[in-house]
Amino acid sequence: MIHIALCDDDTIFLDRLHQAVKDWFQKNRPQQTVEIQTFCDGKALLDSTGKPFDIFFLDIEMPTISGLEAAKRIREKQANAILIFLTAHEEFAMEGYRVNAIRYLWKLDLDKYLPETLEAALKEAAKIRRGSLSVSHYGSTTVIPFEEILYIQHLLRSSQIHTVSFGVVKDNRRLKELYSILDEKQFVYIDRGTFVNLDYVFQIRGNTIVLRNKEELPASRGMLPLIKLAINRLWGGD
Repeated sequence: MIHIALCDDDTIFLDRLHQAVKDWFQKNRPQQTVEIQTFCDGKALLDSTGKPFDIFFLDIEMPTISGLEAAKRIREKQANAILIFLTAHEEFAMEGYRVNAIRYLWKLDLDKYLPETLEAALKEAAKIRRGSLSVSHYGSTTVIPFEEILYIQHLLRSSQIHTVSFGVVKDNRRLKELYSILDEKQFVYIDRGTFVNLDYVFQIRGNTIVLRNKEELPASRGMLPLIKLAINRLWGGD
């Protein structure tokens, strides 16, 4: 399932965009299930609840909350959100790239450029889904890129995901289940209740794993040889 949000205060154009996106999927991706939701302003989009969207089409110029402001707030919760800006004014293009929009779609050329825009967005979505973890905890859903994860630890009946940008995110699944989702070459157990992202390991000092952020984690003595072997393989050692 691909979730797409369309946000534009021009309701006539919004209806046209919705139909164009729907028609494209029916013609080019008939087997792909897609859910499209429309919003007439940025506030309504940001206030929406439910599953997070994979792809956002955002009009730059909207009252109350502009597309650029909405994009910044979306980025705070979804670092890998796919953003596509809609505008009729070329001067806004550079602003869009400041929040890493993948495309800038001119409204007057919608029919011409929408197909390649959707193709690019779907390729990016597939890439993100292969390299991210969707976390649900008490009704809150967060999509965390693998490279954001420092380590995951089971504590107090939940798995606690320590990240670079999102702080600590709790997940109801067991550690073993989360580990099976991640790239085994990238993550390694350091004891029965913790596994780390090897990209953030700075040093092994005795039985202590020192991360690049200076955080120190105790490692099981019995697992140290496997930890060192995993590091050597990842970093090209013997």
